[in-house]
Amino acid sequence: MSDIIAHGEWDALTLPGQGAVELSLVSRAVPARLEVMGTARSPKYLGAARTAVAFPAQSVGTDTPTTVCVATSSGAPFPGDHTVDLAIGVAGGQSYLLRSIPVSGRSSAAVITLSRSNTGIAILPGEGGSATLGLGGWCARRWEEQGRRLAPTLSTLVIDTSASMQQYAERVDALLGFLNDLYATVGVPAPSVRRPPVAGVEQHGVGQVVVAAAQGRVGVVTDLPPVPARADVLLVGSADVLAVVPDPGACALDAEAWAELMRDDVGFGARTLELLEPLLAWLTQPAETHGNGETA
Repeated sequence: MSDIIAHGEWDALTLPGQGAVELSLVSRAVPARLEVMGTARSPKYLGAARTAVAFPAQSVGTDTPTTVCVATSSGAPFPGDHTVDLAIGVAGGQSYLLRSIPVSGRSSAAVITLSRSNTGIAILPGEGGSATLGLGGWCARRWEEQGRRLAPTLSTLVIDTSASMQQYAERVDALLGFLNDLYATVGVPAPSVRRPPVAGVEQHGVGQVVVAAAQGRVGVVTDLPPVPARADVLLVGSADVLAVVPDPGACALDAEAWAELMRDDVGFGARTLELLEPLLAWLTQPAETHGNGETA
């Protein structure tokens, strides 16, 4: 017989470490399916609707988390205040019915995370105990599930304060929020953020970041790459500027990627990760010695 537990009334549960783990999406007023990521062996989905799934308990690892997501069949976000019920257990052993798990506003929501412990399979709610709703944390978890550890290397982030950057203020704010959430999720200190003043071009906004020698990896958020390039550039404006000021190492996101960073809802999905792949790759480049950003 299953133990029935409501969302918010549990912190961790345990399943036997042997046998087949079975999951079923019980309540589904909105058509939805289960998605299991991070197992050593591919899970077996039962039925075309993919509302039930099974996989060996031995395929749950100790280092890479196994995440169970509920995704809408249509790809649209779940409506407001929507919840789902999830049944989970090991065949012939302990089972649970997890009630009223919130998924509203997201097209794919992580509802539980599994990992191997000394006593069996540990079940944690959401994104490993504290549901990460921010986009940065969401991206970090999805990379982990693909077996790619997200290890950002920036130690300093310099924000170009030229007047021409004012039009991109919302993009910069969205980027900083993304980074704070991502770094907090992976458990490493966020880069220090510097906004050096522009020297003498306040009225015309033609400032350009100048980078002097310093220790650690420096990233520069700018609309005009510095010459010579002595830092890792994230271009916040149009990539067309690279035709005039070439910088082979610059990361230039397209408008759709910036729109994803700035979105108000949390309906993230596979397309989100695809759009932000260049940014994640830029964040994890090997650290080198660069300069402290100053504008001139």
